[in-house]
Amino acid sequence: MTKIYNTRYGTRDTGFEILRKVQDLRKDFPIAQTTHYLDTAAMALKPQQVINNVQEYMRTKSVNTNRGTYTLGEEATTLYEETRKTTAKFINAQQEEIIFNSGTTMGINTLSYSLQPLLKKGDTILSTAFSLYVNSPFFTDCEIALPTK
Repeated sequence: MTKIYNTRYGTRDTGFEILRKVQDLRKDFPIAQTTHYLDTAAMALKPQQVINNVQEYMRTKSVNTNRGTYTLGEEATTLYEETRKTTAKFINAQQEEIIFNSGTTMGINTLSYSLQPLLKKGDTILSTAFSLYVNSPFFTDCEIALPTK
């Protein structure tokens, strides 16, 4: 039987073992107990651990990061940068490659604006019929050809 490397658990598992672990993982998401939510690009589901940490942050450190030289500001900035470091390690990236944004649209816009200087006339951008092209600077001043029946 083929085994698949499972990055979450650092093991090689069969499909059945992965399915069991995914079912266990669902327990971390309160809304997943009662709802099948498919629009995660618009509003990502949060596991209980994230909800708890956000609530704790709001109770104890609700200040802007990278702004203040006071104790709470420095603690918030340290926590923010530690989160960047943890995220980079989790996805095998460099810390400098990690940016945080408010959601998918802002992330796509940030990416497209940063790539625009690299694009030249005649380059092709592949997308899907499901892309929200009206919000993406990739499509500014482009000729849009939508699929026909």
